[in-house]
Amino acid sequence: MHLKLFDKGVLGIGDGHRVLVSQRFVGRNPAAREHVTALAGRPLIGPQPGIRPVAAPHRAWHFSQVFKGAARPNAA
Repeated sequence: MHLKLFDKGVLGIGDGHRVLVSQRFVGRNPAAREHVTALAGRPLIGPQPGIRPVAAPHRAWHFSQVFKGAARPNAA
């Protein structure tokens, strides 16, 4: 589910490798909305040992070319 949301521009990776959630995301049911919006600002787990983190230019490209709209404020 997360990869599909990333590909559709609902999720992104922000500074400090924290999850971005688009303000345009509405979800189809309350549970989906609650679970996805709760990701806003949470740190990513990983990368796995021996794998480099996602480079800043790649994060910037995804944000400018794929991510939809502005990011939601961090979840409480």
